[in-house]
Amino acid sequence: MKKVEITGPAEEVVDRLIASGRCEDANQVVEISLRLLGKEEMERQAKLEALREGIQEGIADVEAGHVASMDMEAIKQEARRRFEQQHHSA
Repeated sequence: MKKVEITGPAEEVVDRLIASGRCEDANQVVEISLRLLGKEEMERQAKLEALREGIQEGIADVEAGHVASMDMEAIKQEARRRFEQQHHSA
């Protein structure tokens, strides 16, 4: 069993959670907090892994020649045209 010292604003949060009845004691507050932090870390890792996979897919597409040049001016003009169409027809 590890002992943890909680001070400052965190101590106030713990006291408030116990006083409200949401948590029985400081140990429960720490357990819930760590569970949530663990869940957040797992979600962050999953997002990071998905990003890495997407990057690898993009690299593979480039290496396989599955890319096309982009004409940014043409893209902007098309976006402006669609914008104008939507706002004139509304």
